[in-house]
Amino acid sequence: MMLCSFSKEENVVSAVGFGSEQDLGLFERVARELQDDIAFAFVTGHPEWLSSLGVRPLADSQAPRVVIGRDFDEPQIVFDGPWEEFGLRSWLSDATFPRFGELRPDNYRKYVDRGLPLFYFVYN
Repeated sequence: MMLCSFSKEENVVSAVGFGSEQDLGLFERVARELQDDIAFAFVTGHPEWLSSLGVRPLADSQAPRVVIGRDFDEPQIVFDGPWEEFGLRSWLSDATFPRFGELRPDNYRKYVDRGLPLFYFVYN
């Protein structure tokens, strides 16, 4: 199962959180902030879904996780960081941008707002 199939639109990143109901509040706050760029879902009580996605277990199998599906770069990545709002938001924001992609009028502002240097590659 690929998480990018969660959203059928091209160039849409899907983020699925796995954890307990206590973990949902933090995930929901971050999801509200980033909902324009990422399709979100949260699953409680089904840790076996992680292994069906090929996600390796943590030492603490009850720790909340987020798995991202996308149609660029590495298609599936896992957030293993501490379950706190700033770290999760930063990681999700970075994961929505391909390392190498076409710069277009609809995504230019997002690239510039990141504050990172841009590299232009021109080809014929």
